Amino acid sequence: QTAMAVVNEGQRVLAADRVAVAVCRRGSVEVAAVSGRERVARRSDATRAMKKVAERVVASGRGCSFLGRALNESPLDEAIAECAAISGARRVLASPLYALETGGAQAETPSGVLLVEHFTHEAPAADSATAEAFERHAAVALANAIRHEDQLGSLPSRLLTKLYSAADKPRIRRRRNHFLIVCAALLATGFLPTTYRVTATGRLLPAARSSVFAPSDARVTAVLVKGGQQVTRGEVLVRLANDPLATTIHSLANRLQQQRQTLAMLQAEFDQQSPEESAGAARLQGRIAQAETEISGLVTRLAALQDEQSRLELRAAHDGTVATFQPEQLLRDRPVRRGEVLLEVMDFDAPWTLLLDCPATSSAQVAQACESSNESLPPIDFVMAAEPEVTHQAVVKRLANHTSQGPDGRPVVEVLADVSPDSAPPPNAALAGGEVIARIDCGRKPLAYVLFGGVYDYVRRIVW
Repeated sequence: QTAMAVVNEGQRVLAADRVAVAVCRRGSVEVAAVSGRERVARRSDATRAMKKVAERVVASGRGCSFLGRALNESPLDEAIAECAAISGARRVLASPLYALETGGAQAETPSGVLLVEHFTHEAPAADSATAEAFERHAAVALANAIRHEDQLGSLPSRLLTKLYSAADKPRIRRRRNHFLIVCAALLATGFLPTTYRVTATGRLLPAARSSVFAPSDARVTAVLVKGGQQVTRGEVLVRLANDPLATTIHSLANRLQQQRQTLAMLQAEFDQQSPEESAGAARLQGRIAQAETEISGLVTRLAALQDEQSRLELRAAHDGTVATFQPEQLLRDRPVRRGEVLLEVMDFDAPWTLLLDCPATSSAQVAQACESSNESLPPIDFVMAAEPEVTHQAVVKRLANHTSQGPDGRPVVEVLADVSPDSAPPPNAALAGGEVIARIDCGRKPLAYVLFGGVYDYVRRIVW
């Protein structure tokens, strides 16, 4: 700031076209200010030429001038002639600025170098007394400014002054204003509440749905329904056959019949016994009791196997529609394993539900929203991947109490939701099992958390 004041005032007092000041500090010389410019272009040829002249002036300890003709008598004369050629000046004056120390003695080293340029011969020049007076005042001002900045305790203030000076330039001022506006906007986001939503993916399914499982290892003998067929509760859908089971039942039935015949023969023989043959009667009673025990065991075992065989007729658990596509081609005459899903029955006229996979990292917000909702559970807005232009509504019904693995291998928490009847999609078998993208309303949170909550939670998981 002092150097800028010196060049601007020097241009007026000395009637010069351009004035520059180079400051000498800690053995280095730098062009600090040029009149008519807010900042010094240190890489320009003119600035480098001025710096070279100032360094030669400081090294020689005397001033020099260029009056339109190069003398080429010394390196200083060559430097000032080169400076005049680069800048296009007709007259150039370079003077060292020596400040007066306490007691009136002149300082050993100059505090700076004053360069005065005239671009025309007709330009009026200031008289020598005015120039010397101005140089003395400029030297004192620069020396005081340098001394003030070189004080040990003024380092923080020096840094602040430089920062303030740099930030006060027009270009930096615009950037500073933009930065302050952005900071104010970010600060405001911490106080503006808005709705926080957790995004989850899942499937749309009818609430009334069931899967038909194979009760045991068997073979499909008959498929009695077709895809899309309406069925009623208890209607037989598929018949299975278990050959080893049928063989076992047949064998047990034969053994049971034989045991009953044996029991009948023993009963007849016992009835023909006379009272005198007590030993034979006791033996027959023992055999009869043994036969009855065996018959009872066979009956119990045969009933269990027949019950298992009866369960090979797979029936519909409720009214609905067969949702499996082409079950005849899929199942006919093929072996099945125990627990294998053979058919699916869905009631498309019943209410619809959402089975969502909520990211485990966001499940805490959903659980908190469920606990804080006294009267109503958190609402959900969702769209179907097949119909993204239509938005539907649902309500969270239940949240799983454990974490499972999602389709992509990431941990998820299952969320069951009821689709609102007014917003339910039309009954359509093609929609069942369709992919949906849902957003769960988790209440009001600061806008900053809504925008950067994922980053904040990620940092908290790493640094805790």
